[in-house]
Amino acid sequence: MRSFGVTRWFLPALLLLGGMIVSANAQSAANDVGPVRSSAAYSVVLLRKTELEADIVSYADDYTEDNPKVIDARFELAAINRDIDRMLVIKPSDIAKLTESTGRLILRKAEIDTELNRLQRSYKSDHPQVKRLAKKADIYSKAVSQILGK
Repeated sequence: MRSFGVTRWFLPALLLLGGMIVSANAQSAANDVGPVRSSAAYSVVLLRKTELEADIVSYADDYTEDNPKVIDARFELAAINRDIDRMLVIKPSDIAKLTESTGRLILRKAEIDTELNRLQRSYKSDHPQVKRLAKKADIYSKAVSQILGK
């Protein structure tokens, strides 16, 4: 009986497939966000995100997309979503940093960024109120970055 070279391609293919499975398992473990989603910070931020999403839905009945309430809610929601994305990639060893205080800090940063955006829609960047709030927003951004990284 003649061998068709099955062993020449079968073993390397099996090793390649095994490596892909191990790689997929390692990647899913690295992307495990369960501990982040069970943190106090995530809960606090998720609550505000849910409130904003509900507000935006209710605003649709009474306001246009150009209404300042809608613009502010969408801006704050986008800021919160960016910080949620930052939380979801935090290392498992850093999960302890996601306290309720961290969540409140993230929310305060989003509020200040939204307020700054509102002022910038009305005033130039060299206006004293805009400058003052920009400094405050920078302080909060640095504090959040110190905890979440990047």
